[in-house]
Amino acid sequence: MKLWKTILIPTLSLFVICLVVAGALAGSNAITARKIEELNRRNTEALMKQVLPAEAYEEVSAEGGTVYRASSGGAAAGYVIVTAAKGYGGDVQVMTGFDETGAITNIDIVACDDETPGLGQRVKERAFLDQFVGKTEKTVLKTDVDAITGATISSTAVNQAVNDARSIWEQMEGGE
Repeated sequence: MKLWKTILIPTLSLFVICLVVAGALAGSNAITARKIEELNRRNTEALMKQVLPAEAYEEVSAEGGTVYRASSGGAAAGYVIVTAAKGYGGDVQVMTGFDETGAITNIDIVACDDETPGLGQRVKERAFLDQFVGKTEKTVLKTDVDAITGATISSTAVNQAVNDARSIWEQMEGGE
């Protein structure tokens, strides 16, 4: 009888509590998963419109990044390419827009949450990002683009991601 009261009842109670909580978590995940997916899609589309304004974006197959073909009025408008490079604290994801001539229309940071606050995360600042706009060739850090003082690794990651996007753009244009 003592075994029942000291071990089995608390164990069964804990099991039932865990089962109820796990069910509640699974249910809330099922309810919110579609909403979160839709919100992420809308945020990505809004960011694409900032990087390369267009009416429509179609994801196309490419190696090395996520590529969207942009079009307006049925005519090609360019490409939006998402690439990542290793920063100081983790991957820095960059979205780069290219017009039909290969000029960079704009770039933006998709994710760099692991970079050092106040230093590495300064790569999100427009003063740094705007240096890439209009470039038609691969860029060299400290020659074509000024690095952020104290955040050279993060600056290098952004530059590498943009150059990787340029390589993908060249493959896309060469393949069509």
